[in-house]
Amino acid sequence: LLALVLERWLIAGVAAGLAGLVRPNGLVLTLCCGWAAAQAIRHRRSWKPAIAPLLAPTGTLAFFGYLQVHTGDWLAYVHTQKRGWDQGFDFGVSNARTLLAVISSRQLGFYVLMLAACMLGIVMALYILIRWPLPAPILIYVLGIVGVALLSSNTTSVPRFLLTAFPVLIPIARYLSDDAYPTVAAASATLMATLFWTTSLVTWLAP
Repeated sequence: LLALVLERWLIAGVAAGLAGLVRPNGLVLTLCCGWAAAQAIRHRRSWKPAIAPLLAPTGTLAFFGYLQVHTGDWLAYVHTQKRGWDQGFDFGVSNARTLLAVISSRQLGFYVLMLAACMLGIVMALYILIRWPLPAPILIYVLGIVGVALLSSNTTSVPRFLLTAFPVLIPIARYLSDDAYPTVAAASATLMATLFWTTSLVTWLAP
């Protein structure tokens, strides 16, 4: 993302390709590369920026190619996610049903608190994005990651997926003083340790 903002097209394409190789939601970076390259091509009349979106999906394609060679099924990963964890992409239908079920059963446990925290986080993120807009490639990435998280079919994965939308905090970081950095870093480390501890002890909350 930083490479896109700085118009380092080769670095951006290679980094996006590597991200897509190790994580499926890394494919969102292809959209970022495409948008940034299209804008640069339109304004500079040069096709050099096109190298970023061309390289960006190579990691994902290589991964699925590997699956085809070793399993005979291009979509082996997708099938495994569905059969093993009932995880897929259903445009948020299952998440909405789970949320409604929790509300209708009037459960007041940790699960409700977790969902409330997620909703609060999303509202705060939207406020930040409107109040302090990010560069277009970073904004596309944040919205894409949030969209993948909310539209997937496994509610327990939402907090984990939303962690990768961290660039939404860039506007806040801009206004932090250098003296505040140790406090913020310590608070972040404490919260991450708490999340790890919670997911390690609670069997029904996927890490």
